[in-house]
Order: sequence, then structure tokens, then C-alpha cells
Amino acid sequence: MPHRDAIASLNQALAAIDVMIRSGKGQGGRLVDMAREARQAASVLAAPRPRAPAAPRDEAVTEEV
Repeated sequence: MPHRDAIASLNQALAAIDVMIRSGKGQGGRLVDMAREARQAASVLAAPRPRAPAAPRDEAVTEEV
């Protein structure tokens, strides 16, 4: 399930960003990388999901007797 993976990735990136900010290590390139990862996961969630093709309908067949 791509959405489940994207949500897990987004949660992980946001948790890492939170820890970096709280510990005072918010400066530097790593925080930027984590934010980019979170943004990518969020874009996966925001993208429209492709629909599965519709199943063919059973058409009624009239039988002549």
C-alpha cells in the first residue's frame, strides 16, 4: 500500500525534524534533507490515486426459445 508507506515515511521524517529542533541541532543540511523527505512523502499522499478499471458488467443475455 503506497499510502501506508508514505504516511510512515512522513511520520518518521517529522519525528526526526522535531527531535533535531528540540535538541538544538536544527541548523545544517540534515534538517533540510529531512524536510525534503517529508515534503516528498506528503506529495505522494496528495497525488490523486489512480482508479482501478471498472469490472465488466454482466449483460443480460436473452434466450429465444
